[in-house]
Amino acid sequence: MKKYLVVIMAVLMALCLCACGKTEAVKAAEEKIAAIGDVTLDSEKRISAAEKAVEKLSDDELKQLDKAEELKKAREAYEELVLENKAAAVDSVIDQIGEVTLESAEKINAAQQAFEQLTEKEKGKVKNASLLNQ
Repeated sequence: MKKYLVVIMAVLMALCLCACGKTEAVKAAEEKIAAIGDVTLDSEKRISAAEKAVEKLSDDELKQLDKAEELKKAREAYEELVLENKAAAVDSVIDQIGEVTLESAEKINAAQQAFEQLTEKEKGKVKNASLLNQ
């Protein structure tokens, strides 16, 4: 009888331990998150792939996911890089105006159009926007 109880307890413990492990879907999602690496302007595909893998997880699987915050930070870092890149491009167009002369109208218009196409958040990143108002 004691051996029977010991075997049952051992089987129950083994089943409990198996249930605590991560599913293959969770492991795959975490691998995709880890594959993002250092965030650059080229990271969008890896971030999106990781996000899609996470979206497919069930609520129980989401509880097993240890790298959710890492994915969130990667997305935020990528979005910030995109903002900065767009702002830098407009800064470059504004810089091309140079000294204002009678022939500068085309460059000024191009800079103003580039600036106006930005979102408010992107406009806030343009370092030399004040030059457009002079």
